[in-house]
Amino acid sequence: MHTLLCLLIWLGWFGGACASPAAPLVSGLPGGLAGVPMTRQFSAEDFGASPQHLALSTDADGRLLVGNVDGLLRFDGETWRLFELPTRSAVRSIAVGADRRLYIGSYDTFGWMEPDGDGGLVYRDLLDAAGLRGEARRVGVVWDVLPAPSGVYFRSDHALHFLPYRGERARTWPLPAEVRGFFVDGDVLFARVEGQGFSRFVEGRFVPEPGADVFAHRGLPEVFPRRDWRLLLGVDGFYRADRNGITLIMGDGGAAFAGTGAYTAVELDDGSLVVGTHSGELFRYDSDLKLRLRMRLGSYGVQALGTDGEDGLWVATEVGLHRLSVPSPWSVIGSAQGVKGRIFDFEWFDGALWLATSRGVARLQHDAAGNDRYEAKDWVTYEANSLVATTRDLLVGHRDGLLVYRRGAARPIPLLTIDGGVYALLQSQHDPGLVFAFSEPALYLLREIDGHWVVWRQFPTDGISTWGVEESARGELWFGDTRGYPQRWRLDLDAGTLLDKAVFGRAEGLAADVAEGSNIYLLDGRVHTVVGGQGYRFDGRRFVPDAGAPFSLVDRPKELTVRETPMGAYAYTARQLWHRARRNGPWTQIHLSPDTAGGYGMLRVNADGALRISTWKGLVQYDPTEHTSVRQPLRVGIESISARRARTAPASGVAVAAEPLPSASLPVPRSGQVLDVAAGNSLNLRFSMVSMESGAQFRYRVHGVSSDWSSWNNAVLVVRPLPAGLYRVEVEGRTRAGREAEPLTLAFRVLPFWYETWWARLLGLLAVALAGTALVFALIRLRTRQYLATNRELEQRIAERTFALEDANRQLTELATEDPLTGIANRRVLETGLRREWNRCVANGQPLSALMIDVDHFKKFNDDHGHLEGDHTLRQVAELLHAHHDEERELLARYGGEEFSLLLPGVDVEQARQRAEALRATVAASPLGVTVSVGVAGFVPTRNAERDGLLRRADGALYRAKRGGRNRVEVDGD
Repeated sequence: MHTLLCLLIWLGWFGGACASPAAPLVSGLPGGLAGVPMTRQFSAEDFGASPQHLALSTDADGRLLVGNVDGLLRFDGETWRLFELPTRSAVRSIAVGADRRLYIGSYDTFGWMEPDGDGGLVYRDLLDAAGLRGEARRVGVVWDVLPAPSGVYFRSDHALHFLPYRGERARTWPLPAEVRGFFVDGDVLFARVEGQGFSRFVEGRFVPEPGADVFAHRGLPEVFPRRDWRLLLGVDGFYRADRNGITLIMGDGGAAFAGTGAYTAVELDDGSLVVGTHSGELFRYDSDLKLRLRMRLGSYGVQALGTDGEDGLWVATEVGLHRLSVPSPWSVIGSAQGVKGRIFDFEWFDGALWLATSRGVARLQHDAAGNDRYEAKDWVTYEANSLVATTRDLLVGHRDGLLVYRRGAARPIPLLTIDGGVYALLQSQHDPGLVFAFSEPALYLLREIDGHWVVWRQFPTDGISTWGVEESARGELWFGDTRGYPQRWRLDLDAGTLLDKAVFGRAEGLAADVAEGSNIYLLDGRVHTVVGGQGYRFDGRRFVPDAGAPFSLVDRPKELTVRETPMGAYAYTARQLWHRARRNGPWTQIHLSPDTAGGYGMLRVNADGALRISTWKGLVQYDPTEHTSVRQPLRVGIESISARRARTAPASGVAVAAEPLPSASLPVPRSGQVLDVAAGNSLNLRFSMVSMESGAQFRYRVHGVSSDWSSWNNAVLVVRPLPAGLYRVEVEGRTRAGREAEPLTLAFRVLPFWYETWWARLLGLLAVALAGTALVFALIRLRTRQYLATNRELEQRIAERTFALEDANRQLTELATEDPLTGIANRRVLETGLRREWNRCVANGQPLSALMIDVDHFKKFNDDHGHLEGDHTLRQVAELLHAHHDEERELLARYGGEEFSLLLPGVDVEQARQRAEALRATVAASPLGVTVSVGVAGFVPTRNAERDGLLRRADGALYRAKRGGRNRVEVDGD
């Protein structure tokens, strides 16, 4: 019970007072906790190439482009693809020109990447277009690709090459060794020349700008154009360059990164700047050059910076890639600040953020040096569950009881010791000097008397398994119950007595099944409950059905929690978060990165004015002063279309050959265009949806074939050969977090076979008429021969029909999914399910386990009792196994003979062993008269692992179980 109650605390199903906000939390301000951006990291295992990256950009569709030592990497948020150059050289520089082409620079070559018509890219060399011949083609390293409005500049080791977009003559200028870097501002080119400084490039000459010598011997990583001046990023600070010269911009801006090896920088959509350094640090400055964030990614230097259209900042280091959600009002407090364990509760008290975690109590404070300092306290032996902060005291509920810590004291004072401890604290909204403390056996009333907290009253809970508590009025508490219907307790808070308890059930309007229990939440002053998957609202006397928002918005309503804060109302389950800014306003879903967020638990606005939410990986906090940009809308597109045509061969039946459709089908046909498909062809459509949020999902329907939507699945749709006619494919897309994309509609027309055309039918009618006339004149003479020919023709047709019928029956048999003897899934379904669950577990990083189950001594059983009794026993074993597995999450199939397989996605090998032991014991205790042996295997699959190896390893463990004496469970030793 105690474990369950701690879980409920973690899920946030206990109400709490939300403190009134003080000054808004601003990242980086003294006294505030900046947090770190939501971060997603990619390694060589993810993209299948070298971890060394040299350049970053995005293409016209929003895909990420990475210049890699092995070639060009492209990422659409779901899939990485590597495109190698013909020379197998590294891609050193990338840029998208004004003509939307992707230009790259490599070693001894530069050019552009062209779509290949199948969703890929092909490299096109531009050395000939640049007029380079002979030795001039050995251009060395192409360091920069610089797009301008009229063309593209390529800077190589010893020359600068310019190629206009419109086919005008290319130009090349030799470069002196002193040139260190180029920067483009419109059609004007600037450079830093060692010994001369910041200069303008004019027809092969370097003309010094006013004050150029400031950078004669000082590094210049980046230049940012402004309206009538330029912002220069030096290695020691920011500089202003205008007609009057170059001056250092005073302030604390550049002082932060001085001496860290500033190497590159990028400007974000909100006007802020991010500087990356050789030391592996990032510095973010707002548009006024005030330091907003300082973050260390590691000990490896930052090689390149880039952005995407979804508030994503990409950072390429010497050994990997990072994606940071910047700019974003959401940040994370967790392992980066040293937080240990899972966070159950949090309060702002005495100028610091206090945490109740699975490791005890901790304190997190922003120190004078600008760092978040984490300090673990030794107050409790095990986990701390709940916190309440008052003006002078911090109350701590933990496994063994309750502590009170007074501001400035050396240690807390024990207030209550009890088996099972205090799992939740709730400060009264109507009596600030009263706190409700919840334990398994009792509800305690804590009251502040003469400046000290005392245990004032206690009332037994009588076995209620609390699932959410809300204080709806003074002295009125509502409880959800995992075991039954909700309860209302009324207390006299002046006398400290319990007036009455009321359980609300079917007689009070709750007609749903209570097997899953009930939970409670408050919204707009009304009490709500969810029972049996149905929503209800209390009208003052009884509960009435209420299926409106937010109940209707979440996919797991029994987890629904609602918190009303000064920033609006928030409704959430473990995986979804919704916000309503004002009463009666619309609810909007908040999409946070599932790699950082998810597992939403406690939500509250702390006394420092910050809204925070506990998650699986720490705290997510909201900074209302941070910029929120408008994300680019998602759009479903088509990556590739191909057709497959069935060809009949006399001896081998049907052979299938792939034939790509014309490239005119890519990109997606415009509105009104129709794609023509040859008769007898199936369509293979691969969809795309560029989003840096992982987990793209698609569903589709083909009008003219079925009006029902498919389930959400992968990006490939195969439309089998259809009769001639006009059809329409409708496709919807979404991310794993539920963010929806603009749908796609594609019309296609299946052309008729030649013999179905009007002219072929006309010729056929004429031929029939002529043949009929000839037959009439030759009827008597050819009567005998006609009979024989007719008989031969009839026999031929019968043979053809028989062959066709046998072929159709064979296809139906191959497509059958149910084992005819046991009624459960067959081996074909197991293989399909293994492939699906394998890919899903690879994407989510979850374990996948399998059980191989074999009936012991079944041959002897058949010999002793007969095969009919054996078949009957097999069906009973299948029914017993089917009754003890979850059809929605697991897959049970007959593997063959007396052998069964159970696929367990999301279950590690130890949990799978426990399931196997339970199934073995269940069969052994049944009246069937047989036992089973079980082999277990499980691991977290990777893209490089062999999928079928999971079943082989489970089968090997099964044979060890049989050799070990049967009626036992063995686990794969690997």
